[in-house]
Amino acid sequence: MQIDTKGVVPEALDELLSTWDTKLKGKKPHVMYTVPTGQNPSSASMTLERAKAVYAVARKHDLIIVEDDPYYTLCMDPYVGPASDGVPSTPTEPGRVALKDVHDLESFAKSLPRTYLSIDVDARVLRLDSFSKCFAPGMRLGWLTGSPAFIERIQRIAETDSQEVNGVTQAFFAQLLSEPHLNDTNESWGMEGFARWICDIRRQYQSKRDCLVNGIAASCSKDFIRCKPVAASGMFLWLDVNLEKHPEYRTDVRETSGNPTGPRTNTNELMQRLFELAIEENVLVLQSSIFASAPSFSSVFAKTAEPKALSRTTSHKSWLERDS
Repeated sequence: MQIDTKGVVPEALDELLSTWDTKLKGKKPHVMYTVPTGQNPSSASMTLERAKAVYAVARKHDLIIVEDDPYYTLCMDPYVGPASDGVPSTPTEPGRVALKDVHDLESFAKSLPRTYLSIDVDARVLRLDSFSKCFAPGMRLGWLTGSPAFIERIQRIAETDSQEVNGVTQAFFAQLLSEPHLNDTNESWGMEGFARWICDIRRQYQSKRDCLVNGIAASCSKDFIRCKPVAASGMFLWLDVNLEKHPEYRTDVRETSGNPTGPRTNTNELMQRLFELAIEENVLVLQSSIFASAPSFSSVFAKTAEPKALSRTTSHKSWLERDS
């Protein structure tokens, strides 16, 4: 399914379903699974306009949309800096409140992205949320929102499969999120406390994102490596690597190796060298082909645990410039 910087491409989805050949591909799909915010690994984030266009295609072809949104609360303000030529990397939607302007629950709610569920008029959206990405990795507690018909069937399946979520985790969040004035222990956050926690997490992610992107822009020519779009949500940064600019890039590997069905270029070799050089500087870079059913990509995505790790990396020239 084709996606771009704003998520699922509605025209491509419509064409795929309109031209579906049941003899070659089997039954026509009626369920679409998607991660609309901070998608892994592309970092694509859906806009309200895109959501409405995709939802119209879903109505046309009677699609159920499974909206899995674990990175929903990890949205950031648009990046503005050298990697985006000083302009916002992603458009700011009308009505969205900037992170710096959040001061109460109402403004917090308005700072979050719109969802498929928010525009659902046919009860065709099943939404999945989770605490695992916004609180702690071990807190594997999520919840479903959707039509009672969907929820009832899933509940029946759970009764014979996973049964109940870990009881200690449920009790922890029940205590944490209860309103303080209703809890004599004085150990509850309530929704306002949880919103403050989320905003702090978002600021930390935004700071790390800006540090990483600025470092790449400072040390790497855009002709070689560029991060576009700069992530507006989630945990991932997508880099386009122009290996054809590398002086050791080859297109004759198939001929010189004597293997007519082998790789045509030495892309994998160069990407492995990038991986190893980055590891030496405590930066993890993963080749995007590991996420693809057909490994034909030459992009990567990267993360760094601490800004100071990136400062060590960007104190050098880029690997492409060094090798040239």
